[in-house]
Amino acid sequence: MAKAGEVVVAKDEIVRFVVDCMTKTGANRSHATQLAEVLAAGDLRGHYSHGLNRL
Repeated sequence: MAKAGEVVVAKDEIVRFVVDCMTKTGANRSHATQLAEVLAAGDLRGHYSHGLNRL
């Protein structure tokens, strides 16, 4: 549950964002999608050191 002032972003939107970032830098879509899923999973499990901040 989000606390006051926090923003909740849907997992699908996170994955889309990471894929977009990675493909724009030259990564192939398959690898970008795999990376996005792993980073999102890290955040969703509460391991923020292994999530989106790695991007």
